[in-house]
Amino acid sequence: MDKKVFQKNIKVMYDADQHVRRIMLDNGLNTPGSENHGMLVYLTDTVHGAKLEELVSKHGFPRQSSVGKKCMQQFWLLIQHQDNNLPFQKEALQRCDFEKREYAHLFDRIAIAENRKQRYGTQFTIENGLPILSPVEDLANLKSRQAEMNVLPVEKSMAKLKKQLKSSKLDTKD
Repeated sequence: MDKKVFQKNIKVMYDADQHVRRIMLDNGLNTPGSENHGMLVYLTDTVHGAKLEELVSKHGFPRQSSVGKKCMQQFWLLIQHQDNNLPFQKEALQRCDFEKREYAHLFDRIAIAENRKQRYGTQFTIENGLPILSPVEDLANLKSRQAEMNVLPVEKSMAKLKKQLKSSKLDTKD
């Protein structure tokens, strides 16, 4: 694997990913022209999906030992946003050595996409401007699973999301 080429490609996609999402959050979802922001995110994710598959086809799924921790975190976030390619997300979950917290987030995201309950309590929906925890399996043991995977407790995640929602123009009442 050409580490530098892989890292550069991932960094460029990561920066673009974060830029288009910041535009969407800063301008709100229910404002004039907001459908264009959603389309920009969708198109960015689609282009990135094709590029990610090309990189993986050429270099294989990355490992921290080959690309470094920072690049793996960026790769993970890009994979998180490949909701239109569940098989690719699932393969990345199996083949990459993501940090425990990142693994938990992707595991839960896949579970929700498959209409299953999440395991680690990382996924929320937004209703009337407030975060709502998506269904969780074995709720009684959630805190221990979160601690094992270095995942923030639900209460802290909710507080963080509420703060983010307040500071952005994100309005999901419709």
